[in-house]
Amino acid sequence: NVLVGLGRQVLGATTFSSNWLSIAGGHSYFTESNPELFRNLWSLAVEEQFYLVWPLALLALLLVPSRWVRVGIVAALAVGSIAAMALLYLPGGDATRVYYGTDTHAFGLAIGAVLAIASQTWSAQPLAWPRWLRATLPTLGLAAVGGLLALSASMRDDAPFAYQGGLALVSMLTALAIAGAVMPDSPLGRGLDVQPLRWIGERSYGLYLWHWPVFVLLMAALPDLPPEGLTGWALGGIAFAVTVPAAALSYRFVEQPIRKNGFRATFRAWFGGGWGYFPRLATGLVAVTLVAVAGAASVGAIVSDPGKTDAQAVIEEGQAAIAPPPVPTPGGPEVTAPAPAELPQGDQILAIGDSVMLASAPALKLAFPGIAIDATVSRQLSSAPAIVQAMKDSGALRPTLLLGLG
Repeated sequence: NVLVGLGRQVLGATTFSSNWLSIAGGHSYFTESNPELFRNLWSLAVEEQFYLVWPLALLALLLVPSRWVRVGIVAALAVGSIAAMALLYLPGGDATRVYYGTDTHAFGLAIGAVLAIASQTWSAQPLAWPRWLRATLPTLGLAAVGGLLALSASMRDDAPFAYQGGLALVSMLTALAIAGAVMPDSPLGRGLDVQPLRWIGERSYGLYLWHWPVFVLLMAALPDLPPEGLTGWALGGIAFAVTVPAAALSYRFVEQPIRKNGFRATFRAWFGGGWGYFPRLATGLVAVTLVAVAGAASVGAIVSDPGKTDAQAVIEEGQAAIAPPPVPTPGGPEVTAPAPAELPQGDQILAIGDSVMLASAPALKLAFPGIAIDATVSRQLSSAPAIVQAMKDSGALRPTLLLGLG
């Protein structure tokens, strides 16, 4: 249900605090049972918090006379953030805290700041650069682009490597690619500046902003199309077809006018500028109507927040189904368990799983009485060996093992 937690999400979006509100509320970035409408705004929150702190930090850095000492200080902050992510990450657990945290995910911004400070004195004249550096830096940048493509295709979000240096490696490769591209007369820079890459880059903010809400709304509108396999590709294709025009329109009529002219001049152009009376009136009416509808829809959605998703309700039913029976109090009436059905194979089965297993628990217990189920939300496949070994050591392992993990 896309309405669950919408009030918190809107508050986080308007205050650029989505990441910390999600951490405080225990909302996982990785859960698929509750695809939040504005989940992708966590990164904008981290950026905005950086924009608030960085100018003050820069004023302090400017008091340091040596540029390379300034580079070293910011690099040390980046290393500290990388170390914090690696140390706070618990293999096999939910990585939301280290993924969302400004302190644990600020190394990308800090590495970018290192590059900005280090490149202050770079000459804009190609011949001012040593010949070997003119040949080496774009080559290294191209290799970094290749590394980024390889990591984007191979690095999983549940892999310990991602949080123990993988994401930091992505940021360092990105900085190297930028350095190789911005060098004067760089062939890598010319290659990355061609169309349609330039068009995509100019609208990348809008593409990121639009793509996730569109995808979540499509999943809610088309529940018979699961977001995996061929149907997942179909959903992605529809989302792509909606996202690209939406990003192009917002870039043309919202982002660029405000960026070039500011809010006041843009609003005057929308509602009182020189487009002619009727086009201006129509634009104003459309804008007011859209704002009113969006506002009313948001308020209505927040008020009607059901508090839990359908998947969460099913998971809670599964948790209740596998909970141990209450211990009778001394002197109370004797509690007799109902006789199990004649399905002896149930007591030979141990099931270990995640939220899907929890949701399936009532049906499993009905079909296989006596089955032992060990399931928790957001459990990853990487935790299975340790769980099975612990079961074996304690003598709880059964002849048939059922694993249901992501």
